[in-house]
Amino acid sequence: MVQKKKWVEDGVVIHKIAGQFHDEYYITAMPDYVDQTTHDFLIRAAQILARLEISVIYQQVFAMATAVPQFESIFGQPSWPVSWATPQTSNGRSLVGTFLFGVSGLSVQECGDDQWSGSRFETPNHSYCFLGNTLAGRGNQTYQQQTKSVFESMPLALKAEGMDSKDIIRTWFYNDDILSWYDDFNKIRNECWEHIGIFTHAYVPASTGIGAGNPNGTALSLSLLAVRNKQGGKVVTQLSSPLQSSARDYGSSFSRAVELCTDGIRRIYVSGTASIDKTGSTVFIDDIDMQIQKTVAVLDALLKKALLAWTDVVQSVVYLRDAQSRVQWESFYKENKCDFTHIVVENTVCRNNLLFEIELMAVQEVQSV
Repeated sequence: MVQKKKWVEDGVVIHKIAGQFHDEYYITAMPDYVDQTTHDFLIRAAQILARLEISVIYQQVFAMATAVPQFESIFGQPSWPVSWATPQTSNGRSLVGTFLFGVSGLSVQECGDDQWSGSRFETPNHSYCFLGNTLAGRGNQTYQQQTKSVFESMPLALKAEGMDSKDIIRTWFYNDDILSWYDDFNKIRNECWEHIGIFTHAYVPASTGIGAGNPNGTALSLSLLAVRNKQGGKVVTQLSSPLQSSARDYGSSFSRAVELCTDGIRRIYVSGTASIDKTGSTVFIDDIDMQIQKTVAVLDALLKKALLAWTDVVQSVVYLRDAQSRVQWESFYKENKCDFTHIVVENTVCRNNLLFEIELMAVQEVQSV
């Protein structure tokens, strides 16, 4: 049986899940929690990582470009993939928040090529590969050309690790100036998924698509998780949302959520979720309070259908389009006695009438494997 433990150290929230062959750590850090400079906070986070004696698999950093030198002065060039997303505002801090996924109890290898960096690890039954730190194409190409370049390189990077595109279960896209070319992005993604056979597979990856720049000024940064069953059996199930229809109904190629059951751990990856109804239309336009309520209700229904609770959430990101919406979110969180690990960032959601979005991951024990 999987044993779960949660604790907090100086604003760093740590979830530990003990599996059959390895332990998994989900670490969320927001310097807003404590009165520390970005530099001091990063030092503290590095000390916690060293004490835990884990191998970091990937990291997502929500930070302004000014945080890059501070990050590199402490972590150097990490052996794990680091994906950067620049918030619209930062409340005066260069680092808004970061989360990491790490493991202990087994060996982790670096992987990747000249366009991707990654981490992979093996258990007796499964192969896991995270690819990230990927910046689309070159700056002298159009955003569309850069994006196509990344999708074309993806199968090659996975093949080098003994996997293929059908092993992808989760993607994260951070698109610069997203509203100006999101339709083009979706068209390119649809064409690439069609070409490599994703739509004939049992599921489409869960995904997040958020407006965010990156320190290199390219079209987008991308990270992904791929998992393969060495015996060839099924490990991933596509989950539907009780209160929303499939995103494919309105031209977006992602699952509302996917469930990964491997090595004694049940993980639910929920895509970026916003105030959208079953017809695919935005509801409660210009009303941040109602968009928050609608989004949380959608997620609550999905979690309950999957027999999960908010206390099972180990990582989540709350995206706000406008800085002033933070007041409404914090009020909702307090009034409804919410209690789940999350980072709050201010970034553009993929529609100009969406003010709020949440993505999350939840973990639960598996009774039998």
